Amino acid sequence: SILKVSEIQDPTNGNTALTIDSSGNMSSAGHVIQVVQTLHGDITDISGTTHAEYSGIATTITPKATGSHILCQVVLTFSNNYNGGAWYETFLYRDSTSNLVQEQEIYFNSQYEVIGPRPMFNVIDTTDTTAGTARTYKVFAAAQTASSGTLRINWPGSSAAVSSMTLMEIAQ
Repeated sequence: SILKVSEIQDPTNGNTALTIDSSGNMSSAGHVIQVVQTLHGDITDISGTTHAEYSGIATTITPKATGSHILCQVVLTFSNNYNGGAWYETFLYRDSTSNLVQEQEIYFNSQYEVIGPRPMFNVIDTTDTTAGTARTYKVFAAAQTASSGTLRINWPGSSAAVSSMTLMEIAQ
């Protein structure tokens, strides 16, 4: 005999303990459904006060479940290539620059001050997903208006200078 179910409930409180979609994927609230990661090690400069994308780290995830959330973790290896101290802004966007997930600021005291690898973003995007509809997360950066510095990513360009973006789909 065959037993077919799409949901298993906790007998003590009636909450859903496990769901099984039409493709046979099982998930339980709070558990990781999938992980996608991008590593990038090429030196990339972002100069001036105009926000520019650090395209080497853009990462796409195609959710397997509707209603899940995405945990976004970004680690940047970077330094200040400006002659003096400078403030920089970094932004994490979902799909377009109209969907800001989180913003961070960083200050470097002097030129060539290296901070890295440094966790820049560690945030859960709680905008519900749709199974099969891809999402792309992107990092943008710029010097603040008080300076016109250059943010140098993955400097000094050795095999140890790598930035990463990790996306985890979390069942709800």
